[in-house]
Amino acid sequence: MLLYQHDAVGGSIKEVLEGYFFGHPVNSDTKTYAEDFVTGTVENLESIDALLRQISEHWSLERILPVDLSILRLAMFELLYFGTAPAVAIDEAVRLAKRFSSEKASSFINGVLDRAKELGQSERLVPAESREQA
Repeated sequence: MLLYQHDAVGGSIKEVLEGYFFGHPVNSDTKTYAEDFVTGTVENLESIDALLRQISEHWSLERILPVDLSILRLAMFELLYFGTAPAVAIDEAVRLAKRFSSEKASSFINGVLDRAKELGQSERLVPAESREQA
């Protein structure tokens, strides 16, 4: 939940990552993967949040619990920029919600990401920078 920690505490994502890995040593491949994943999410936060606003009708991002929003943001990064299969990204996000939030949150996250998947398949879900390049 590095992204959640970054949102809650503030500071640079680099500091959050360094602090986490200092107390939780992992192999270099895992560390690189986590750093790429979390840093990529933070770097694309503006377009990810814009897409989440588009998808999560009747829910402002401010109303979504911070841990749930972090899970949604990570999953959206995974769907849009990491090339993960939608079913895999959604399943991972739902499991994270069940572990770190609640059953109710996992249903909400599943619904939001399923809508993202549907919009992505119809090509109506495109990051802002991709629309500008087209």
